[in-house]
Amino acid sequence: MNHRLLSDFRTDHGEALDQLLTQVVASLVDRDVVKVSRVSQDGVRVRVGAGASSFRREARLEKLLEEAKRHVEELHRRLDSPASPAAAITARQAAARKRAAREKQERLQQAIAQLPELKRRQEEAARRAGQGERGKKIREKEPRVSTTDAEARVMKMPNGGYNPAVNVQLATDTASGAIVGVEVSNQGSDSAGLSAPMREQVEKRTGGKVEEHLLDGGYLRSEDLEEAHPQGVALFVPPKPARHPQRRGQELEPKAGDSAAVEAWKQRMKSEEGKQIYKQRAATSETVKRGLAHLSRAEPHPGARAGQSPLRRALVCPGIQRDALRQGVAGVANAQSVPETARRGGQGQKTGPPAEARNPWSFHGHRSGPQKQITWGCNVIEVRKKSQTLSEARSRIGLIEW
Repeated sequence: MNHRLLSDFRTDHGEALDQLLTQVVASLVDRDVVKVSRVSQDGVRVRVGAGASSFRREARLEKLLEEAKRHVEELHRRLDSPASPAAAITARQAAARKRAAREKQERLQQAIAQLPELKRRQEEAARRAGQGERGKKIREKEPRVSTTDAEARVMKMPNGGYNPAVNVQLATDTASGAIVGVEVSNQGSDSAGLSAPMREQVEKRTGGKVEEHLLDGGYLRSEDLEEAHPQGVALFVPPKPARHPQRRGQELEPKAGDSAAVEAWKQRMKSEEGKQIYKQRAATSETVKRGLAHLSRAEPHPGARAGQSPLRRALVCPGIQRDALRQGVAGVANAQSVPETARRGGQGQKTGPPAEARNPWSFHGHRSGPQKQITWGCNVIEVRKKSQTLSEARSRIGLIEW
């Protein structure tokens, strides 16, 4: 058992993990803890394993593929020939070399297969940019694909830099804080039509109807407004700031050419009720993103499609859904009794629990003070109250026996 075996298991069983996430969400909906009538969506870019230097243009990819094919043929000829010196290696070593050469060829083929889609996106972006300087710059740029991870794309990261990454989209129920939808996309921009597919996924996964969809300003598209309006879905998304400083603050003023969907959206965002509803977006999505911040610091994900498996593994971990579980779902777990920590010399330092009590609960002190960390499953829950005991924290969190 090692990290590679676990990673392959998660990647190869993405469908099973998706079904498990659906079962977790369905159980919360069945107990009337999760209500999907109002959901909040946001995205976070997660670094992938591909390096920046692994991206190649079409001509270079074709050349590398031809070289890889010749290498595979030559390797098979050398290893399968009894007279060759390379035949003296073990069967296991020969199989490993053949597999490595074959996988390299497959990655190059996957990279070339991504080019038509990239070209289509480039043409669409150039069409939207027009015939000016910006459109000309887009048309002259040649698409590049990674030879390590064909589904990875270079994206602008939260730190302001650019790295190969994937765009993780999360939909959260505002009433409970439970994650009800997840998708990993290689679209670098949230304005690429990511709201409608997520809404469809949430409704399919939960069986409920999304009536109000909260998004940040990066998702704003007139196409999405026009699509959601006849479906009875109210999109709450702030307008983009006006380019001219004199027009700032007038973005929601009605215009003569506004459609019914745009007019309804402007009225909704201007109203006091709409402003109060939209405040729930940051309180919901940003909290979830902080809870999943370890994904960007953990092992890089292998591309958009395969990256869904470790992501869903984290989401189905009960600790991720703890905000929803606090609402009083029946079946509070009778966790093991962990002895309270003892203080040393009045300095607020803690002694750890005995080995037999560390699973599933464990905690330890920090040098900065008596802050506790409670570990449950794959999540760490920080308890910052100095006077709060472990039993009080356990009761507050409300663990569930799945």
